[in-house]
Amino acid sequence: MSNDMSKSRELEFQTLLSSAIAACGRACSEAEVAGIDWLRDDALVARSNFQAILDGSVSGSLSPSQGAGLGVTRALSEWAPSFLYEVGALVEDFYRKNF
Repeated sequence: MSNDMSKSRELEFQTLLSSAIAACGRACSEAEVAGIDWLRDDALVARSNFQAILDGSVSGSLSPSQGAGLGVTRALSEWAPSFLYEVGALVEDFYRKNF
């Protein structure tokens, strides 16, 4: 794979992660308005986890998938609103197929 394709792939992945971080922020805000503390707390943890993945991608320290996922959708499937789960699934799928 060319270096340009690799950079493009990294940028696309980082964009997906930024979308996931934003979706966590939305889930957190909606949970605060609804007074659902556990959902706010879980959204904050998910945001932190997505940020750590983004940081790893930016620094080049993200481990190759070797066909495995990040475990994102499994965790989100237990509590996340559909808009957050869907973007998490996109992150997971992109990582599995491209790294």
